Amino acid sequence: MTAFRKILIVWLSASLCLNCFGQTSDTASVDTEEAHTIILSPGRAKPLAFLYAASARADIRVGPKEIEQTIQLQLRIVQGDNLKGESISLGLGGVGDVFDVQGESIASWAVRTLDKLRYLDLHLKPTDGDKGDGKNSDKTATIRIRSEHLEPP
Repeated sequence: MTAFRKILIVWLSASLCLNCFGQTSDTASVDTEEAHTIILSPGRAKPLAFLYAASARADIRVGPKEIEQTIQLQLRIVQGDNLKGESISLGLGGVGDVFDVQGESIASWAVRTLDKLRYLDLHLKPTDGDKGDGKNSDKTATIRIRSEHLEPP
């Protein structure tokens, strides 16, 4: 490769790099003995972390042999998207068995125990419209929990 061709390639590379960073230059000086080619790749932007907010309202029915709670859950995707079907974990306090979870956006659910703490894991159905921008990001679910009366001491 001739020296002129090396200089031309390095000058073009330097020009492209300067343009990538919003700087332009009409002239570039290059030492042919120390010339190197640098290739910049913008790569992919990392997706935003999946963040959500949850609020709940509980209605409690006390019967002669059991207590049943019906919890209306409101979920809002605050950031990120739900293109793959994300999972949401909610802490469960008290006693009682979760026996039903309903909601249009709920694909499946499970109760998980870690040490002595219980969590309700909700797996959301993947959707194209959940971008965490306040549009199509509200979800609702109904959770039903039942527990037997405890005998007084």
